[in-house]
Amino acid sequence: MHGSKLLVSVLEDTGVDCAFGLAGSTNLGILDEIAKSKIKFYTTRHEQVATGMATGYALATRKPTAAVVHVGPGAANMILGMASAYRENVPVVAITGNEPSYNLGRNVKHEWDVLQVFERITKYNVRMGRENTHDQIRDAVTQSVTGIPGPVHIDVPHNLENETFPDLDENLRKKTRSHEYIASMNRCRPSPEKLDQVIGLLSKAKRPLIIAGSETRWFDSSNELKILAEKMQIPVANTHNARGALSEEHPLSIGLVGWIGLKPTNGYLENSDLIIAIGASLSDYTTSDWKRINPDASIVHITMRPRELNRQYVADVNVMADSTSAIVDLNDKLAISKKNISFKDISSVARKEYEDARNSIFNVKETRGESGVDPAPILHLLDGFAGDYSFVTGGGIHAKFARHLP
Repeated sequence: MHGSKLLVSVLEDTGVDCAFGLAGSTNLGILDEIAKSKIKFYTTRHEQVATGMATGYALATRKPTAAVVHVGPGAANMILGMASAYRENVPVVAITGNEPSYNLGRNVKHEWDVLQVFERITKYNVRMGRENTHDQIRDAVTQSVTGIPGPVHIDVPHNLENETFPDLDENLRKKTRSHEYIASMNRCRPSPEKLDQVIGLLSKAKRPLIIAGSETRWFDSSNELKILAEKMQIPVANTHNARGALSEEHPLSIGLVGWIGLKPTNGYLENSDLIIAIGASLSDYTTSDWKRINPDASIVHITMRPRELNRQYVADVNVMADSTSAIVDLNDKLAISKKNISFKDISSVARKEYEDARNSIFNVKETRGESGVDPAPILHLLDGFAGDYSFVTGGGIHAKFARHLP
């Protein structure tokens, strides 16, 4: 079995079903094997585009997704996309072709220390070798979706693509394929004592708020979050990376919070006496440069990222757990406690204020004022003749409008 076939076989076994990239002399063997496999490959015109498309696919499917590029400048062009995937916790599997292993370290054409650079922007970073090759590749993909997801990097010297390796053990392949390689594989349950403390704070709260962050997306916590919110009739705000964790059409949703939040949502946050952050980092973007949270408010922080605990705010209760397990166990604890905790009156008022603010933006069919372009009437115009369509915007302050589209 050639090295390129071994690489692609392990990618298949570990759940990679889609790859993006472009061809070069150092990855042709890999691309030939991908063409023979069940992995779908999409050609791009730039390596940054390949990492961007892999990021989008991984976000949509929660599966590890490959980006395959050429040596030197090709690998360098991935850096911005990989740094973005690292920051946003996306399981992109970067595969870079390289010069033959016997030439590395001799300053040959296109050579640069790709491993040193990728070390800072990946969870796992390895150069394919002759020993334990199957384990190297399997571990890389597994790391991309274990715990909090993130990008990984496999550097492939050109000569190893055509070098002969022992055939893969079929029993090992079956065992590998039996796992579900989807973010996130691992679960971490909260301690019962921590949940008792959370219930104690909820019992005393008058104006609580759940802030759902990006971890609720990776751990697929939407249904559990909905059950928890409905059980207590507690308002829920999403961070910008967790949009849809609780649908903004749900009667307990008060939309997005922070720099992109509407005035009533941020006002509710400022006056909350208990913040339950589930998988959210409470960063500057979520709290408008740390201005929105009342200094006297109690804070519960539930996260799988230990570095985020007490990083932005010192929490009253820190819970190290994945969001789904934490919410499920909290729901069970609430049922056992038989405490009737409900915030129905305040949540209905908060929802009404949010809906009024959102409608004031979008229910406008004529341009307001004479300066600039008002996007709301344009959308109403499109509604009139375009049927189903997608509204897409680039990054920047103008994207704030798009993020509030119902």
